[in-house]
Amino acid sequence: MNLDDIPENSIILKIDIKEGANLKLSIAHHIETDDFNEEELEFIYDLSTGLSVHLQRMLEPIVSMGRMSNIISELSEDDGTDVTFEPDEKLLDAIDNNKNSNVISIVKKKLH
Repeated sequence: MNLDDIPENSIILKIDIKEGANLKLSIAHHIETDDFNEEELEFIYDLSTGLSVHLQRMLEPIVSMGRMSNIISELSEDDGTDVTFEPDEKLLDAIDNNKNSNVISIVKKKLH
């Protein structure tokens, strides 16, 4: 990665995929120090380092999150097979006779 190719005030993450799905991770930044105060610069450098360490050491959890997200997306797609809940008569009777029932009425309230 050539510094001249990185836009000013940006962090670039590059992942090269090698044979066997082996990954080579590179992170580079081009930060104009005059544009930021000391606290902001420390945050930017810590972010860059943290991303690098996290991606190198925590690859499997990241892959698992991606896998779960893709599964959820697939399951969420509207395929026209909506399920409609129709309560059983016994449930309706239990709700009507709630004095001696184990059915608890839940009132929707905001809990802010």
